Amino acid sequence: MGLKIIEKVSRYHREHAEKSYSSGLMRRWIKEAGGRLKTEKFGGFVPMLCSDKIARLTKTLEPVIERVPLLDLMGSAVYVMTATRE
Repeated sequence: MGLKIIEKVSRYHREHAEKSYSSGLMRRWIKEAGGRLKTEKFGGFVPMLCSDKIARLTKTLEPVIERVPLLDLMGSAVYVMTATRE
């Protein structure tokens, strides 16, 4: 969710046509390709290419965001998944 906002307001992201994809869409792509999701984890709350002040603030909040269901989904900067295909 946060990445979608950054994609719209960040000049860098607009100029480079940065695009993020939802975890649900990526899970669907894996399933459609004949894969099976093995693990997934949301993490990190520090936005890429932000000021030092914002980075320090968000780093302080990061452990809480990562532990609270739904906040981790909405606020995490990174989504890591592993999948297999038979």
